[in-house]
Amino acid sequence: MPTRQQLSSVAEALWLANTRYGSFGSPLGLVLAQDCGELRFRHLTATWSEVTVPYPAWAARPDNALCLPTALALADEISTFAGFALWDHRHRPGVSISLSGQLVGHRQQLPRVEPGEQLTS
Repeated sequence: MPTRQQLSSVAEALWLANTRYGSFGSPLGLVLAQDCGELRFRHLTATWSEVTVPYPAWAARPDNALCLPTALALADEISTFAGFALWDHRHRPGVSISLSGQLVGHRQQLPRVEPGEQLTS
């Protein structure tokens, strides 16, 4: 079983390689602190990871309702580089998953998220 330090080293290397080369995660704001980003690993084990990142201001709707496509894009990228690639013994990021979502609420009461609010995935 890998140690937290080993997992942290692999996770950090995956994120740095991912974001330094203009990947999908960079424009989403999924960048580590050493590259002037705000993505933080809160918990890493061989079976579970938890990451926080501020909700991007560019994704905020005028009514502050959650932008579902942005939330799914964030979840997809985070699950790849803080999950599947981290746990794969060869650390391959090319795992495909299928994500879908549905906003639940009444027209006036959709889930709200403020720009910069910390999201946990």
